[in-house]
Amino acid sequence: MPDTNTLTCHLLKLNCYFTDETKQDEIFIKFNGKKIWPTDKKYVGVGLGDVDINVKLEGITPHETLTLEVWDYDLWSPNDLLGKCTMIIDQKGGPFSTDMVPIKGTDKARYTLEWQAV
Repeated sequence: MPDTNTLTCHLLKLNCYFTDETKQDEIFIKFNGKKIWPTDKKYVGVGLGDVDINVKLEGITPHETLTLEVWDYDLWSPNDLLGKCTMIIDQKGGPFSTDMVPIKGTDKARYTLEWQAV
């Protein structure tokens, strides 16, 4: 039986306004140090526009702060942390959008995460 005192954060879409690389970024997302998207491959090629994520983070305590990391996969060098999306899940609702805060030195890319609390 689900805990009625917790919420689920449903990650809906990632919107790219500006890529870090020329045509597209090779994106994956981490939460608490663990890769949560994509689940079936190393990364998803993301260019300008929306890409569906459809990931559910369950068992969120109301008023809990979630920080998701947006990474760019690199084959021949270490992966690049492009930025972080931080949100406070306080009640059911949405969809909401959270802008990625770029990491200093990789401040070219611009992403927004669309999510809802259920």
